[in-house]
Amino acid sequence: MPERSLSSAVRAARGALAVLCAFVAPAAFANGNVQVGADYHRLTDGFGEWKGLYVRGSEWRDPTRVYSYELVSAERFGDRGQFASFGIQQTFSPKWYATTTVGFGASDFIFPEWTADAAVSRKWLANGQLVTTLGVGGNRATDGHQDTRALVSAAWYAPHSWVLEAGWRPNHSNPGDVNSQASYLAATWGREGQQYWIARHDVGREAYQLIGDATALVDFPSNSTSLAWRRWWTKRCGTHVQVEHYANPNYERNGVQLAVFCDH
Repeated sequence: MPERSLSSAVRAARGALAVLCAFVAPAAFANGNVQVGADYHRLTDGFGEWKGLYVRGSEWRDPTRVYSYELVSAERFGDRGQFASFGIQQTFSPKWYATTTVGFGASDFIFPEWTADAAVSRKWLANGQLVTTLGVGGNRATDGHQDTRALVSAAWYAPHSWVLEAGWRPNHSNPGDVNSQASYLAATWGREGQQYWIARHDVGREAYQLIGDATALVDFPSNSTSLAWRRWWTKRCGTHVQVEHYANPNYERNGVQLAVFCDH
């Protein structure tokens, strides 16, 4: 990137951070956080570019019930669309909590018409350092395809500010009766209010991916690797930077995500 463009990008990020912090009141009626970001990806084999903007966050008055939301506007595979989701995480006891999320898309094909997911988590060991999760979900694509999926995962809050996580996601897609599965490993290092480094690798098969109004990839292997850096520059506000590489037999995708966030 030319030096002038890099300097402009840095100034823009600082300006956005200042505006975001100004609008998040220190004594807001609820606790929470908000993150505003943009992403850009380049695809190989003539598949063009992906561009997007998003806002996501969470709010709570009582920490036993946390509300989350996400709004996305994106351009992918020549299609433009929007997606919105809303979730609730409810804590039932010191050991048990559950999460439900629903989402709705508006696009020709890049976003599903709807999605729904639910998961139950339990904390184990003396201080709850091990968290296991079981989840189920589903979605309907704009062409009528429907996916049913599950999630099995475990996260260990290890010493020295490490969190290690592994998960498995089986999926069934119809019509076509296609079964697929994927797994992931993730590692996080850092402290809240200071910084986090997050590395993740996903590998497996995908049942179905729409890349056009009447064009889809079916039952194919894929993998992705990402690295993120989340840094607080003030007591409440900071930046989030993420790079990602994705590959399947038809194309590869390389992208970056830049965001500013504030806690309140």
